[in-house]
Amino acid sequence: MKIKKDLRVLLVDDDLAIMQLQAAALTVVGCSVFTAAGPIEALNAIAAAGRRMFDIAVLDYQMPVMNGSLLASCLRLMNSDLKIILYSGSVDIPQSDVARADAYVCKSEGPHKLINTMTSLTS
Repeated sequence: MKIKKDLRVLLVDDDLAIMQLQAAALTVVGCSVFTAAGPIEALNAIAAAGRRMFDIAVLDYQMPVMNGSLLASCLRLMNSDLKIILYSGSVDIPQSDVARADAYVCKSEGPHKLINTMTSLTS
């Protein structure tokens, strides 16, 4: 897999074990990964770091406070150029929620599918 060198990824998931595995896989292929354990932490990171800190956001769908789709909408307001992937175990996400992201990848498809999707969005 060839991924854009030093791709800056915001990875948001409230399941810490899964987030750590995702972060490790993305780091192995050359991404710089910032993890956030939920939507509020992700919004604070973007607000503190500025709009160009990240190239792409990978968001879990089912999280406390707000789902990944609502978080995607908030992130778009802060940085309209940010590429967003909903990466979730949920298979019954409403199409209107999926449409707020650039892509949807089911976690069961594994990290290869996620990395391939990231590559296609950032090429």
